[in-house]
Amino acid sequence: VDSVYSKTERRLLKFFLNHNKKLLTREKIASIIWTNSQDNSYSDWALDQCLKRLRKKISQLGLNPLLIQTVKNQGFIFNQ
Repeated sequence: VDSVYSKTERRLLKFFLNHNKKLLTREKIASIIWTNSQDNSYSDWALDQCLKRLRKKISQLGLNPLLIQTVKNQGFIFNQ
């Protein structure tokens, strides 16, 4: 299963698992996911695409892709 996920997706999934049921802002997620970024810049689009791919892969494993819930204007919550 590990090989199904990219390095970034594994890092994101691990972060969500370690912060189950906690609201995580985009900035907090980005600071963990893109740790080697010189200026910590990221785009909302890049994060959205990563989340989209992760939800799709979770779904393909037979799990509910809504495990990762979007909280409008606040961030995301992983509900395991």
